Amino acid sequence: DDKIPISPIDMLEEDELVTSLGFLDWKGILKARVNRKLKEASLATPVPGTLTIGTAKLGLDLARIATALPHVQSVELRYYDREGVGVVVDEGEDPFPLGFLLGAPRRLIPKTDLRALLNFRNLKELALHLSMRASICLNGSFPVLYDLRGLQKLELFRQSRFRLDLHALSPNLSNLRHLKCVGGREIVGNLGTLRPLRDTLETLDLTSQQTLTGSIMHLADFPCLQALTLRNCAGVEGDIRDIRPHHFPSLKSIDLLNTRVFGIAIESIADATAIMSTWGWLLMTHTCLEFDVPRFVARLSMSSPDRWDRVDAPCDLEMVRAPGNRIGWRWTDAWRAECCDMNWLGPEPQPGENDYDECIQYRRKIEEGQMNSLFRGFTHPPPTQEEHTELQYREE
Repeated sequence: DDKIPISPIDMLEEDELVTSLGFLDWKGILKARVNRKLKEASLATPVPGTLTIGTAKLGLDLARIATALPHVQSVELRYYDREGVGVVVDEGEDPFPLGFLLGAPRRLIPKTDLRALLNFRNLKELALHLSMRASICLNGSFPVLYDLRGLQKLELFRQSRFRLDLHALSPNLSNLRHLKCVGGREIVGNLGTLRPLRDTLETLDLTSQQTLTGSIMHLADFPCLQALTLRNCAGVEGDIRDIRPHHFPSLKSIDLLNTRVFGIAIESIADATAIMSTWGWLLMTHTCLEFDVPRFVARLSMSSPDRWDRVDAPCDLEMVRAPGNRIGWRWTDAWRAECCDMNWLGPEPQPGENDYDECIQYRRKIEEGQMNSLFRGFTHPPPTQEEHTELQYREE
């Protein structure tokens, strides 16, 4: 009798198939599911890399892949309008009105059933992106995201009508280490609502969240927090003078531009010395905190009586860290084209001390850059408007 040839695949045990499939990316695993045995093995295969989906059939693809590959650990959903003809909307619960778009071309993509994400049993990372070609993506609330209890990283980019509920997120996503939401419409809750994430959160970026409130001190005792970005969050408050050496123990970067934190917007030139001394102390006591050199840290507020309305007015403050952890600060204009001389905090190292040569070279490099500055010779206070006009007249 003729024998039916045995496929090499049939000779392998399931754990061997799982190991073999693990060397493929998610597309390769899908293509390899050519028989029942391989399909069963794929259900147990940990999928390496990131599953990226960005098609008009997003909902259909997501459901199909989630059923076939339940052990995907990283998913990135990219929403875009393939035709580039107008607005792409995926409405969730309690969506925001879109009346301002009545006169614009509008196209609704098939509603994405994000509940399919629950089929990914080991999902640890999720990113939702909106392409530059689409006007709107997720509109309203999507509570299913808070049921992904194994998530360690959640990122939302350009989701201008997405409602982020911190009250639901914090207790449910207790393993979250990285949270990023840039440009959302509304946040339910405040910085204090993040307390359940105290022992896990490493990165927090809530850029341009106009409804976000709370104090930065709500996060001061988060032991793992390394990067804090609250740029353009006008409702965030606090005072950097309240920060003590034991606060923010792991912090490496901080961005509080355009918040209501005292020490970012300065009401008068007279406050600058105390504020910049506080920033300097913060840098010296948190040696892992990194600033670009030079780095803007504060500016005169728009309501300050000391401010005059010109882009070349010395209304910004920047800080540098020299070798040996020596800190300095200076006044500069908005374009960083003209800078005052440096105000150094603490004495310069003496000959023979550690970092002496490097510190001298660094100071000379800064002084050489000041040679042609209009504000050369001014340290604090910076030139007044009348002095600035006179300096320009002399230069001409």
